[in-house]
Amino acid sequence: MYRDLGLPLLAMQDLALLEQHETDPGWLREARERRDRLAGVLARKARWDAADRAGDALVKNVPGAVEGALEYADMPMMRRDFYHAIRTRTSRSEVLALKPLAEALDRGSGQISVLANYVQEVSSHDFSRRAPLAQDYGQLLTQKMSDADKDALLQNFLGSGEGDIALGALLLVDRPPDSEYVSELINRAIASKDPWFKVLALQKTAKRLWQKDRYDLALPKLEEALKLCTQDNLIYRCIEVRNDLAYVTAWLFRLDEAESDAREGLAQARQRGQWDQERMLLETLGSISRNAADVTLAHAYLEEALLMAGGRSSARNIHQNFAHLAIQSLELDEARAELDQALALDRLTMHGIAALADVARTRRAPGDEQMVRAVLESEPTYTAGQRAFVKFLRGRFFLEVDPTAGRELLNQAITEAMNAEAAARAEDWTDITAQHARAYSFTSLIFDDARRGDFGSALTRFGTERGFSPPDRCVLGLTEDTERSLLVARGANGQLVKDYSPLRTARFPMDMEGVVPPDMLKALEACDSVDVLARPPLQGRARLLPATMAWRYRTQGTARQPPAGKRAHLVVNDVRYDERRNETPLKWIARIASDEDGKVLSGMDATPSRVLAEMSAAAEIDLATHGKVALGSRVTYLLLAPGLDGTDTLFEERIRKLKLPNAPLVILAACEAAQGTAALHEPGSLPNAFMAAGARGVVAATLSIPDEDSSEFFGRVRDRVRSGVALSIAVRDERLEWQQRSGDTDWVNGILVFE
Repeated sequence: MYRDLGLPLLAMQDLALLEQHETDPGWLREARERRDRLAGVLARKARWDAADRAGDALVKNVPGAVEGALEYADMPMMRRDFYHAIRTRTSRSEVLALKPLAEALDRGSGQISVLANYVQEVSSHDFSRRAPLAQDYGQLLTQKMSDADKDALLQNFLGSGEGDIALGALLLVDRPPDSEYVSELINRAIASKDPWFKVLALQKTAKRLWQKDRYDLALPKLEEALKLCTQDNLIYRCIEVRNDLAYVTAWLFRLDEAESDAREGLAQARQRGQWDQERMLLETLGSISRNAADVTLAHAYLEEALLMAGGRSSARNIHQNFAHLAIQSLELDEARAELDQALALDRLTMHGIAALADVARTRRAPGDEQMVRAVLESEPTYTAGQRAFVKFLRGRFFLEVDPTAGRELLNQAITEAMNAEAAARAEDWTDITAQHARAYSFTSLIFDDARRGDFGSALTRFGTERGFSPPDRCVLGLTEDTERSLLVARGANGQLVKDYSPLRTARFPMDMEGVVPPDMLKALEACDSVDVLARPPLQGRARLLPATMAWRYRTQGTARQPPAGKRAHLVVNDVRYDERRNETPLKWIARIASDEDGKVLSGMDATPSRVLAEMSAAAEIDLATHGKVALGSRVTYLLLAPGLDGTDTLFEERIRKLKLPNAPLVILAACEAAQGTAALHEPGSLPNAFMAAGARGVVAATLSIPDEDSSEFFGRVRDRVRSGVALSIAVRDERLEWQQRSGDTDWVNGILVFE
């Protein structure tokens, strides 16, 4: 398995274990041959180590270092070390000695003379002035210094007229994103004639933006950086940019894109022998898989990265990730052990504190409180949303120590997060960290209510989180949080029924049949329809309530109504897919009423941009096309005809940005279109995207659906709604009639309603 995943060190480790325990000569020979075939990875590591030593010798101006570096001029990292080397040289002759290496690096990237010209230009400087600065730069590069000493050197460099040394020093000194030093760095890098630094300027600008949670603005900067570094064949920079892109798109929960960028970066790093960058990208792939709730795959990537780990900081971060994976698997003893291993290496980061806040509820250790205070008080926070998140972490941890203070902190975090979200919306962006702070604070407060036995208050919070008071009857709330879960309902007579598990051993399944206990079902069975308030990631799971009951996932408080008069009814069907997709168009019989203005997009017209444009005017929408789940991410998208830009996919983030003023009823006749993501901070799915854009209701399936049958089923549901039947009841009635008529229960039981 590890070999197939491209994880050679783990594969070799497994084969070595097999050799220790296997006695059959044939199997032993096979194991040794396979291990030998994988041994190329060790040669790659050895060459990288040698290049790293050569680069270090080059920077330190060891005799013969230039000749040694020339042996590894094909290694992308050597250009990085070349820049450091030229800044530390104290004479014209020492600088000119670097020219053969500069020319070799220019040839390797296909550039005419960028670095050779740089050598020639620096060699003409006055070294009576430059030499002391070069010596100081060498100290900054190799010695530990206080921030005050670093600042003193920086000021000297910036006023020296030696622009390359000043630029290098700005890169070495880490400062907050709003720092004037970061602005100076970006300005100087942009002004450089060297494309290496133009790419760096875009990366630093992007980082400045994402550190302020402006991932939406960081992304185009990184896309521009990738285009530029690819154009100039700057492999080292391109690998770093790919990693940055994966980080940003993962935060935006576009996990398929994140995985694609990380894989491409990993392939480049392996092809060019960049061991340290290979490890970095394996960590990134592990984090992406963790976000997608693929614990096994995430663990494999991170285990390989740990075998490659070159330092304490890297190993600490991997152990923190292992702790989060153990929490996802409800293996809390293992999570505690991983955090302790991380602590043995260094102080936890905020990512580690988030895991500790989970684990400490049941496995608190001496020193945890001091650790939490120390990290959160020293962690830089740049935005209102980030400050709310820090307050949430403090509240979540201290809720178990001082419940009153903990609840106060969590309520403050919610208020601050909501204010941050509102301010972001006013500027047309999404404060993702504020979303996390608000959602997770509600989680902690709901479970604190349950712990205290106040289940009425817990149920009220389910509605408050969505901005409305939950109904006083026929409502079911459900949520989970690490080792605990809660279902709480008010039955047909308003009676309160609860099922609280403070120490569970398994998470809720994707198929929720049997999760709701019998006494709760009995309390709800007399309801005309049940409002289900499911918190992420539980919203969008099938069979929560029996097929005989009408129910809906309720997402908002106020019902939306389409405008009076003739309605526009958009139908997307018989899509002409890209030939490379090898997909058959779906046949869909549209039911456009006489009082509706029908609009059909089919064939090559059904591109993402055309569909989005037409949806904005529609009050009824039928999307009969293939639904696909992106590999490894659980993200569902719609497959459409390729547009002029080649794009033939429609993901939820584009739908969320829509404005649907006519409050359409959306029929998603696409396989698995109701499936939700693993996101914990917001309900992630195509139906939720349509609801966020302004739909009054969505009907979608969690399973694969038959083409012709779905056309009839969904059409009859729409007919029932037109006659005045509530959507959840229309789906229930049609489902029961369908089962009686055809006996086919699987896919119709996976049809869900969102309103």
